[in-house]
Amino acid sequence: EAKDGGMACKKGGGPSAYRLLFQCVEEASLLIDNEDEWVHIEQGVVVFVCLLKECTPDMVPAIADLIVDSNIYVGSETPRKTSAASAAVDVMLIPHATLSGKLKKSTPQYHALVSKEAGAEMYAQLCREVQQRIEGADEIGGRGASAEGGSADVPQSEGEARGRPRGVHGTYGNRQALKFQSWGPHSHVIEQ
Repeated sequence: EAKDGGMACKKGGGPSAYRLLFQCVEEASLLIDNEDEWVHIEQGVVVFVCLLKECTPDMVPAIADLIVDSNIYVGSETPRKTSAASAAVDVMLIPHATLSGKLKKSTPQYHALVSKEAGAEMYAQLCREVQQRIEGADEIGGRGASAEGGSADVPQSEGEARGRPRGVHGTYGNRQALKFQSWGPHSHVIEQ
């Protein structure tokens, strides 16, 4: 593997190891237990995460860096692209297996997806890594994050101080309901 801009990449343009879809949001809520447990973020980024067969645990720290440090965030108060760490905004991770799909005739196939066991372990590692980086933003001028795994209270009204950014995440292997409000289709797909 080569290091390129702090991100682990395969040499020679081999198969991809992961796909990420970033969506900038004003707010988002995710139903994580398919019944009544929701996690919520304010201004920030929803990141749909798909880990592919080529992904290995040693790539996860670089994926976390990419999520937190890439200049893809655009918000109502930040018209120029900046990173989630620099803007000190919330990050929501959502596992999204169908991003691995490729059409064969008219039917999607998901053969590139990592095994469920390996995917669950790497996704849990990624959630921890992103949470640690968001908390570290406090040390470099951002506002830090909750260490309670992403379910700390955040002021809901626009008039209240926003508080510290948070990292929250969905449940691996679960189909989950998502509601979000955004400023537009500020979406980015990253595949490496």
